[in-house]
Amino acid sequence: MATGDNYTCTLSEEQLRVSKEELNEDPETRAIEVKTLRQRLDKYPGLTARTDTSFLLRFLRARKFSQEETFELVINYYTARKEEPEIFRDLRPQCVRHVFESGYTTPLGIKDKLGATVILERPGKWEFGRFSEMDLIKADCITIAKIIQDEWVQVHGITLLLDYDGFTLSHFTHTSPSFAKRIAKLWQVTDGSFLVKL
Repeated sequence: MATGDNYTCTLSEEQLRVSKEELNEDPETRAIEVKTLRQRLDKYPGLTARTDTSFLLRFLRARKFSQEETFELVINYYTARKEEPEIFRDLRPQCVRHVFESGYTTPLGIKDKLGATVILERPGKWEFGRFSEMDLIKADCITIAKIIQDEWVQVHGITLLLDYDGFTLSHFTHTSPSFAKRIAKLWQVTDGSFLVKL
């Protein structure tokens, strides 16, 4: 398992200031925080976790460098992956290319006024005769996993913009009660549980 010895922070001086003020990140103690979390995870029975610095920092930032809350979040992340094998098995963009091509979920490549990265979701683009709820969930997971690699996003979060144009009663009736709950859970634990604003 990787130890993250080659980590280089990509945050600007201004982003570091924001991260220090809002997320309690201190460049002087960052390595110690990561090492402490890594050691705790290494001791957790039966867990084979990624422990490279870049990966663990996502979780530390998501929980404002609280060791207890971060540790719990990492465990929840791996628990979700174990409990949802149908989602995480073979989770590759090409498997749900049809969802991305439909325009259902689209990172807009822009930031809101507070610096959060904007993702546009258009439930009305769901072609339920062509792809399933599971495909939608997988597309969301892939989108999050990609975007959250950016340290800017880890600090400033994500704004989820929902456009219900074209959403019909048929879409509603094809949505199972568990779908929203599953989506919400996965948005919370997928690759770091960052700040999401709706």
